[in-house]
Amino acid sequence: MASQLYLTTSAITCASASLSVLSGLAIIWSYRQFPQLQNFTRYLLVCLTVADIFTAYVTITSVALGYGALGEDDYSGSGPWCWINSDVNNRLMWKVVAGKGWEILTYIITLVIYILLKFFKWRENRRRHRFLRWSDADPNLRDADDIFEISWLFLLVARIWGTLRFILETADVHPGETIADILLYIQCFGDSSQAFWNFVFFFTLDPELREHIYHRKYCLRRRDASAVRINE
Repeated sequence: MASQLYLTTSAITCASASLSVLSGLAIIWSYRQFPQLQNFTRYLLVCLTVADIFTAYVTITSVALGYGALGEDDYSGSGPWCWINSDVNNRLMWKVVAGKGWEILTYIITLVIYILLKFFKWRENRRRHRFLRWSDADPNLRDADDIFEISWLFLLVARIWGTLRFILETADVHPGETIADILLYIQCFGDSSQAFWNFVFFFTLDPELREHIYHRKYCLRRRDASAVRINE
């Protein structure tokens, strides 16, 4: 049973990570290929995507590795975590310092930034007596990029499952084998899927980007057809 759980979680994690890498490369490709869509928001998205591809806590987990703290956890399997050995002392401290503490802090900081952003937009809307569009803040910004302000929600939805399992373990709460396995499977996919969700919302759902890609594809087809006629 344990070996089956290991194979399943490994397969889910591998699939999710592969999707994220491919999705991240597609986002970077679109940024390089279409300069007319480049702006500060898209630049931030590329930086976030690169970070997602190489997700790791390097100045921190390397210290935990040096102290021999990393290893397999006994709480319903570790899933994709490079987690803390069940035999190490101060396990809770290591789990907070080597990952989960920083992740929870990220939730809080991004939520505060989002609330402040909404407050400033609301205040500016009242001052101007009209709805402030994303492009009004800077002529280089596109209204289609306004979804970037809720990108923190993608992180939260994707990674909250591992944080929930961390809280349950810390509180010594065991929800039952079925629920524990479901949470583990969702975490296996979610922890490695951030770049994939960025791809869905910032690539496939961007009408202007889709139009540019279609135009590029159409031009390539016409060029190939012309080359065939010349060769004939």
